Amino acid sequence: MAKLNVRAELPIRTPNAVIKTAEDVYRQHISMGANSPLQSFDMVQFNEKLTNAKAHLEESKHLHAEGEVNTQDAYALIGIFRGQTVKTKGTLYNMLVLIRNQLLVAHHDEEEQISQYGFNVVVSRNRVRIDLQRRKPDAMLYLCERIYERHVKLGNESPLKALDMASFNIKCITAKEFLEHARKFHESGEANMQRAKKLLGIEKSQNSRTKGTIYYLLSLIRRQLLLTYHGNEEKLSTFGFNVVIRLSKKRKKKKQANGN
Repeated sequence: MAKLNVRAELPIRTPNAVIKTAEDVYRQHISMGANSPLQSFDMVQFNEKLTNAKAHLEESKHLHAEGEVNTQDAYALIGIFRGQTVKTKGTLYNMLVLIRNQLLVAHHDEEEQISQYGFNVVVSRNRVRIDLQRRKPDAMLYLCERIYERHVKLGNESPLKALDMASFNIKCITAKEFLEHARKFHESGEANMQRAKKLLGIEKSQNSRTKGTIYYLLSLIRRQLLLTYHGNEEKLSTFGFNVVIRLSKKRKKKKQANGN
């Protein structure tokens, strides 16, 4: 008679997968009441750990979402958000181009002097290239700060007097604040994610033997259920486990070499 190979899977690739399995286990335990085969486990503590892990995970999602909103607000001010181009008026990117063009006129044949405003100026074979750092938001904002500092230092001698540099500075400061807030939100969100993973037992340094974690407890629960429902393992699916039952393949006996 072929032997059955039973596997009750524990999905641990994502926090949500672990939480769903844990919720299903606890729900079935409560549903069965005094008949639950998990009476010997501290299921109250199990549920407390589950609740805490879910709270940290939800807080992580909320903080990351807030961080994303601040990032998008910063990018919109800078002019590098989806759909924006150099022609999107009022953005720092658009204003930087106007500033660059103004400085190219003011320092014609002396383009190297534009570097005093923070621009990276490359002059080669009568060609002038000035990098606006469009793909690097932090570098672009630093450039904006340098430009404004130079403008203020030159006072009435600044070639940028015709431009609204006060508005330019406000946009620069605001965009920088948005990015700083975004980083703080993302850092806090990541910290909460790590707390959730630690409670669940799926951090890099953890495994099914890391005591006190939900993963560890789920492993014990699975073992208990496999004993309780021996020969009727399909019932583990009522606790949320994905049960896979297969017929074990018979090993073929190797033919003995003929000694004749």
